[in-house]
Amino acid sequence: MNSEFEKELHKRCLTVDGFRKWYEKQEFLSELVFTPADPSDAEAILNLYRSHLGREFCAWTDDYPSAETINFDLSRNALFCLKTKTGHDLAGVISFDADPETDLLPCWADFLKPSVEFARVAVSLKYQGCGISGKLFSCASLEAKKRGFRGVRYLVAKTNRIALHAYRKLRFPTVGECMYHGVEYWCCEKEI
Repeated sequence: MNSEFEKELHKRCLTVDGFRKWYEKQEFLSELVFTPADPSDAEAILNLYRSHLGREFCAWTDDYPSAETINFDLSRNALFCLKTKTGHDLAGVISFDADPETDLLPCWADFLKPSVEFARVAVSLKYQGCGISGKLFSCASLEAKKRGFRGVRYLVAKTNRIALHAYRKLRFPTVGECMYHGVEYWCCEKEI
C-alpha cells in the first residue's frame, strides 16, 4: 500500500458499500466550482448564513453576518463560493477577513506575514459531511497563495464541535486562544 489512494481506500472503504460512498463523495467534490462571489450571489449567501442561526454551536447572531458584511466582502473581492457546475446550488462560502482586532492577536507568527484570515465559513446544511469545508479551505488557500499571502489563519469557537471536527482534518496547528465578542476561540494558523 504505497499510494495515497490505496491508503485512503484501505482506511475508509473496507466494504463495497463504503467504497461506493467514498467514491461518490470524491466525484461530487470534483464537480464543484470555486469562484469569487458576485453581487447576484448575495441573497443566497445571506440565506446560507441565516440557515445556521440558532443551531447548536453556532456563534452567529441575527446581526452577524449581515447583508452589510457580505457587501463589505464583495467590495474587497474577498468572498468566495463553492457551487455546483450549473451554478444554481451553493454548497459553501468562505471569506478573507479584514479585521484589525484579530490581526493584533499576539499568537500569529511573524514569519507567515503577510497572512490572511479565513472567516464566515458556511456549508449548506444539505451538504454537511461531504467534505465541503475541506474543499473550501483548500481552494481558498490556493487563492490566497496567488494573492501573495504566506500564511492562512482562522478562529474557531471552542464550543463549535461541528467546525472543530471538520477543521481537525485540515491539520492547522492551534497557535493560541482568544476572547472575541464574548466568545472563546481557538486561533489556528499554517503556512501555504
